Amino acid sequence: MENARMKQEGLFGIEDVEIKLRPKIKGTGRRVRSAAEVYETSGKRIGDSAREVFLVLSMNTKNEIIKKAVHMVGTVDSSAVYPREIIGKALLCDATALIFIHNHPCGDPDTSLCDRDITRSLVMATELMQIKTLDHLMVGEGRYYSFADYGLIDEYRLQFSGLNR
Repeated sequence: MENARMKQEGLFGIEDVEIKLRPKIKGTGRRVRSAAEVYETSGKRIGDSAREVFLVLSMNTKNEIIKKAVHMVGTVDSSAVYPREIIGKALLCDATALIFIHNHPCGDPDTSLCDRDITRSLVMATELMQIKTLDHLMVGEGRYYSFADYGLIDEYRLQFSGLNR
């Protein structure tokens, strides 16, 4: 009698969970190798937008793009970026690395304090979930700024490592 009840309710009085495997999301076959390449293939498209656009490129283990998505379209001078939503979507497509891109409608791709803060938050959040942040590009008027090229992604990763000791 006890076994029948356990089978019906599950081991701990909860429903048993059925695991369904989803098909593997295939990459583009083309590896992302540099900030310049990311700018040419994705960043240029939003560089002249009148509103801030925040893109997320999700990559597989070979750094092939498996998903390119607009995370947020903001106002003329800001966009709301939510690390937990970005990470949730990255986990759903089995991303192992991410690149972030957003434009500055004023045309100046230099970073602001807010840009540096959100990038630091994104790097720390992705590190916690064992996803690599490869870069964050600011784009505007035919130019870009790469956090990775200036060593800031590595710096934020090291700051995270220091927090975990």
